[in-house]
Amino acid sequence: MSTESQSSESNLLPLIIEPEQLQEHLDNPQLLIIDVPANGDSYRQGHVPGAIFLDFRYLMRGEGPVPSDVPSVEALSRLFSALGLTRDTHVVAYDDEGGGWAARLLWTLDLIGHTRYSYLNGGIHAWRDAGFEESSEPTALPQATITLRFSIPKR
Repeated sequence: MSTESQSSESNLLPLIIEPEQLQEHLDNPQLLIIDVPANGDSYRQGHVPGAIFLDFRYLMRGEGPVPSDVPSVEALSRLFSALGLTRDTHVVAYDDEGGGWAARLLWTLDLIGHTRYSYLNGGIHAWRDAGFEESSEPTALPQATITLRFSIPKR
């Protein structure tokens, strides 16, 4: 369950970070900030500068009212390549309601062996409460190619 090769570097930030810590690292090229809002309008109204939008539905597969299965290896490879994930990328995830969708992203990263990630404590609401600048412009996706090597248990 790992990306092509594990990074030899330690994590850039701790698991749980405060808005002030993220603000200090916004210009770091190894940082990939991902907004996983329950309400897509939240991203359009304002997000952390440089954050990319991820529709939470890409983190699930299945049918019915609760499609909670893990996406296929192929789907996750396409997703994480489109997001620009590399072995050295440090992901910071946040959402607009309590952290559930951000946690789903971090859990999915953990499934593929990518452990360079952090959660923005309080999500977009904490960022706004801290008075930091927001952007309403979409952020371009930094394309990458990632090969995943893990297997998802079949039901």
